[in-house]
Amino acid sequence: MAKIDRLFFPAFVLFGWIAVVMGFGPVVWKRFQGLSDGPASVVLQVHVFAFVGWMALLSTQVLLVRVGHTALHRILGLGLVVLLPVMVVAGMWTEIESQRRSDPQIEDDLRFIATPLIETILFAGLAVAAFLKRNDPASHKRLILMATSIILVAAFNRWWGESLDGWLGNGYWAPILSKYFGPNLLMACGMAHDLNSRGTIHRTYLVAVPVVVTAEIVAGLIWHAAWWPEVARRIIGY
Repeated sequence: MAKIDRLFFPAFVLFGWIAVVMGFGPVVWKRFQGLSDGPASVVLQVHVFAFVGWMALLSTQVLLVRVGHTALHRILGLGLVVLLPVMVVAGMWTEIESQRRSDPQIEDDLRFIATPLIETILFAGLAVAAFLKRNDPASHKRLILMATSIILVAAFNRWWGESLDGWLGNGYWAPILSKYFGPNLLMACGMAHDLNSRGTIHRTYLVAVPVVVTAEIVAGLIWHAAWWPEVARRIIGY
């Protein structure tokens, strides 16, 4: 592992944990104080443990590579087979549960579900690609970085979402630019790291990043589509 990689990937994981703490820390603290809106459902608890499990596994994997235990790294990586479907199902189920507590007549709430839907598809696709590329370390770790960036959407939005919304305003693309700013920033840092350390952007980014950006554009189009609120009502089960 290149010396600069030994710094970049641990720094990426650390920043991911900071986003989690800054985004969800206040909510968790309120729950511990008994000030939450209501009890945590089973599916929400599964979602939280799966999400934290991903971050813990990622942290362990980066540490194992750093100290040279690549064989154990590969064995633990098989946990992705179990963790991924749990994260996808629990994540969407939790979002649907959350939406069901909202007023079905509020179109902004209905339109919002386009974001987690696209986010889940992107995360699943990137994570599966990372698993398939596990024998190609350079591609594998970049795909894992991108998949992790995507699932940090909610953490970033809770951390700085209101400030971004105020800065970007209420334009056509403002909601999507705001929601995906965090993961896009992390992926941009990954590409900048490649340019700085290798003088070129790895082909994985050149293929995957345009796919991610296209998906975000599609999310924006769905968000504003006249037909989407009715479809969202059916997805949510109103």
